[in-house]
Amino acid sequence: DLFDVIPLDDARFAIVLADVSGKGTPASLIMAFAHASFRSLANSLSPVALMARISELIRNANQSHRYATCFYAELDPGTRRMIYVNAGHQPPAIVRGDETINLKVGGSVLGLLPGTTFEQGEVTFHSGDVLAIYSDGLSEAQSADDDDDEFGPEGVVACVRALRTRPASEILRLLDQSLFEFAAGRAFSDDRTALILKAL
Repeated sequence: DLFDVIPLDDARFAIVLADVSGKGTPASLIMAFAHASFRSLANSLSPVALMARISELIRNANQSHRYATCFYAELDPGTRRMIYVNAGHQPPAIVRGDETINLKVGGSVLGLLPGTTFEQGEVTFHSGDVLAIYSDGLSEAQSADDDDDEFGPEGVVACVRALRTRPASEILRLLDQSLFEFAAGRAFSDDRTALILKAL
């Protein structure tokens, strides 16, 4: 998994969380390449153009047909406006009281097909909103008792909603704790990555 927070112009910042298919050295090299590309291009392209460009770079850089799911967003703290592109990633969730807003707008995964294009979504945060961005290592974690019993996106959202009055760092810590309690000692089969943001 890759995650980063990238400073942008005008006091904005970008958030990226990506997951490359496969494991081992080839996947790690593609992820490192993608990370460097996000860092070098984020300030110079719109989110949809950035994702299209990085998709082409990944596709041309590897011969093993690996791809990456990715969520990329740019946030302006002054206006609380966030624009985003979801490239085949588990939709991040904004927990707003009893409401859940899933951030699905975007397109296909990065690096798989030539000429992939994307759409841009937009959301404005309200005070108290909690944004959970996470990899499938969380949602697909299995319980010790049943191979078919996964933590699921519902488990992530339920946990965040129960903790939404707490600081973001504590929500993240307790989400991880809940995951370990759910797994009850069973080994995790994939990387677990999560970012929590809370609007004050």
